[in-house]
Amino acid sequence: MKAMASAARLRLCLLKLWSDFNGFGFVLTAERERLGLYIEDVEDESPAKAGGLKSGDRIIEVNH
Repeated sequence: MKAMASAARLRLCLLKLWSDFNGFGFVLTAERERLGLYIEDVEDESPAKAGGLKSGDRIIEVNH
């Protein structure tokens, strides 16, 4: 049951560069205390915000 609850929170976020925006509009962080890479400081009106990223999200996979 616990695995299903975790899986229910997974979501796909699609980011695309905008010609009139420098970068994607988020900060990527890593900490010794917790495994993984995390999203912080998602800028309003940015590709990251439009793609669905939220501060505190953990990156589990990247595809290009």
